[in-house]
Amino acid sequence: MDKRTHREEMRPAETLVAVNLDGASLDEQRIVDILEQCGAEQIERAEGTWSGGEWSDFDPVSRPNLLRPQRGLARRSANP
Repeated sequence: MDKRTHREEMRPAETLVAVNLDGASLDEQRIVDILEQCGAEQIERAEGTWSGGEWSDFDPVSRPNLLRPQRGLARRSANP
């Protein structure tokens, strides 16, 4: 497995922001645009249960479903 494949299979050990689209007043593309403008390195889509104001069944070691896999990698390569 090369480094690129390995990175795409794991989340970086950094800050994670979860957005509940069911409760958002913006559509998915607008939220993605805002996250990218704010410097998000990886944006993924995930399904789960939102309960009591938090994501109750998120598994941080599951393989991420990245919306634009190469974007985060290109940014990381440019800024080691």
